[in-house]
Amino acid sequence: MTHTPEAIYLQLGQLVAEMPDLATGPITPEMNEWMGRAVALVELVDRLDTIPLKVACQTLNSAIRDSNVQTIAAIVHQALAKAELNAPASVRGAFIAAGDKFDAFAAGSFHLLRSITPRARAQLDQVLRVLLPDTRLGHPSSGNPKRSS
Repeated sequence: MTHTPEAIYLQLGQLVAEMPDLATGPITPEMNEWMGRAVALVELVDRLDTIPLKVACQTLNSAIRDSNVQTIAAIVHQALAKAELNAPASVRGAFIAAGDKFDAFAAGSFHLLRSITPRARAQLDQVLRVLLPDTRLGHPSSGNPKRSS
């Protein structure tokens, strides 16, 4: 069965979005199913990454569980990034691996800002400055929005 770069990217993005909490609690059948899908999809992107991924999945419930969880998450996110490079431009950036809801909102807003007029963007920027004073929105061609430090 062949997989297109677009299909692999979209499936990995969905996998990241559905990542269960692997760090705590008993290993459930759902966790095992997710890890099985992770290994299969990562293998389509980079066969070498499947070796440490399989080891981390198979030894998840051990004294080094936190390390295994980090290994799994890092490899899956790396595979997503690699798949994005091979995906058609029309679907790139479809998934935002956000650290919190604000990051996802800000990134989504950035993509929305790219499609509106400069006047409307300026008005929206004024509103957002009042609502979110620690945030500055860049010009759509300048990169992602940034949080002020």
